[in-house]
Amino acid sequence: MDMIEEIKDALKNQDALKLRKLSDIFTDKAVLDQKKDVINLAIITYSFNKIFSKVHFQSKFEDLVSGAIEKLDKKDFDGLINDIREFDKKHGHFEGNLIKKARIKIGSRLYSHGLSISSSAELVNVRISDILKYVGGTHVHESSVTISVKDRLNIARRILS
Repeated sequence: MDMIEEIKDALKNQDALKLRKLSDIFTDKAVLDQKKDVINLAIITYSFNKIFSKVHFQSKFEDLVSGAIEKLDKKDFDGLINDIREFDKKHGHFEGNLIKKARIKIGSRLYSHGLSISSSAELVNVRISDILKYVGGTHVHESSVTISVKDRLNIARRILS
């Protein structure tokens, strides 16, 4: 099954977990090829994961899903992102903007996989400071290193003194 069909299947089944996994797959792929369509698919699948995870949306997203399937068939990813943005404006209880949050999350994942912060921000179309703020709150910077920030600081102090 191709990836568009997998997204459509997950949308039809309101499978939030599958959409989250697909978002991770697209984000990982975007690290290598950095294509706009792949990034857009990561943003779309991440956003639908969040929409399906909110109980108060259960009766509201039928039109969004049917429109999404249509736009996926046409590969109108920008149009679908706009539809999600409009849905969020109308029904959203998210703090801020769902699409922007998705962009920041995808950007931080790109950054955690080795892309520069500026490349990550540019690819997802957010400010560097948005990604840095998010990453700073996640402690991702500590998870990829075997020693803590405090221990690294002590080592640096010993070396420099």
